[in-house]
Amino acid sequence: MIITRDFVYLHLPKTGGTFIATMLMRIHEERGDFVETVHTTPGFAGQVNPYFKRLRRKQGAYCVRLMVRDRYQHGHCNDIPIEYRDLPVVATVRNPYDRYVSQFKFGWWQRDPSMFGGLEAVQKDYPTYPDLDFGEFVRFANDRLLPAHVSSADGGVPGLQTQQFVAQYCWNPDNVLRKLSLEYVRSGAFVKDLCPVRFVHQERLSDELAGFLAEGSYRDYEVEIVRSADRIYPPEGGRPATDDWKRYYPPNLKTDVRARERLLLAILPEYDS
Repeated sequence: MIITRDFVYLHLPKTGGTFIATMLMRIHEERGDFVETVHTTPGFAGQVNPYFKRLRRKQGAYCVRLMVRDRYQHGHCNDIPIEYRDLPVVATVRNPYDRYVSQFKFGWWQRDPSMFGGLEAVQKDYPTYPDLDFGEFVRFANDRLLPAHVSSADGGVPGLQTQQFVAQYCWNPDNVLRKLSLEYVRSGAFVKDLCPVRFVHQERLSDELAGFLAEGSYRDYEVEIVRSADRIYPPEGGRPATDDWKRYYPPNLKTDVRARERLLLAILPEYDS
């Protein structure tokens, strides 16, 4: 999570957030107003914290990288310190079909079967684990990786991408998952359960981040640094731009994923194609 005087950046994994975090830290390090803090006290976000009260009163710009649950990268809206919850949030979103591929290729789910009940238990349902093909991974992800096996108001369990989106950006994710329906989304009722978020699309990352910063107090040359920057991968690497997600989806698998993620695709209709 990155906190500035004017906004908070939340990083949903595998959406291009390494680029945004790197750009913000680079700009503020050059300005000399980058601060790094660590805070791991359970439940701190909902409490008044003297450090953040003092920081919020500080004059001038600043940028803080905040550790949440022992990780810098990935905080949810409920992890935002209470002193900053009135600020707008900027966050990255990615095509759900593409994000499944990115999660598959990243492969963290292969490395520790104890997270999913142990190797023997996993291989009972997925005999070839950890060597799953992409279609098997999608089924595995919506079985073993799913945060909550709770039915939505429409019936059925929302897919992994939907659940991770809700957990990241909704104030009361468990309650939202139970209310989720196409009517709830399309009526606009869903918006009141979202934090005040401005989405930056992963496929237009540099241009949209530059546009967002240009609307604020960032200088023209700082905005241009962002707009002209090369793609930045996490330390573990990333997929080349030529590795198109479409090649991973035979028609029946895409139909399956569309059904699993229909509520997220209703929230982000630009990806429903």
